[in-house]
Amino acid sequence: MSERSLALAQQFETLSRQVIDVYEHLTPVQLTAQCPGENCTIAALGFHMATIHALAADWIRKAANGDELPAVTMDMVNAMNAEQFARDADRPVGEVLDALRSHGAAAAEVVRGLTDAQLARPVYCTLFDADVTAVDLTQRILIGDIETHLPSIKAAAGA
Repeated sequence: MSERSLALAQQFETLSRQVIDVYEHLTPVQLTAQCPGENCTIAALGFHMATIHALAADWIRKAANGDELPAVTMDMVNAMNAEQFARDADRPVGEVLDALRSHGAAAAEVVRGLTDAQLARPVYCTLFDADVTAVDLTQRILIGDIETHLPSIKAAAGA
């Protein structure tokens, strides 16, 4: 653990708590509302974020250990998102909250446990067509996904 990993984990946990707080107060009708610009329901987008927490944690762990990251393109991401959005459009809030809590806690634990050397180790990422570090993945995917989607969720919920 390092001060940097602790700060990154805390930043993620703060955002994650904001997301969970929104979902704890949604009505069943709000869950089925379409998120502006997202092409999915609030329920699907919440489950998407939880899924990204798990995926990002795996990628962050791999980068920290110098392991190869999966070869993923933006076209693949878009196709997987469309499939997931359709599948999870009516997912119950309890399932969304369980996934957000469990995957979020696991992701924070991965980040929190990294050393400065692990945070800074570069690995090639096909998605970004560049070398990235665990810090980059934490900021761009784990934290960035929430920063991107939370405003849309709040807007769709009328918050």
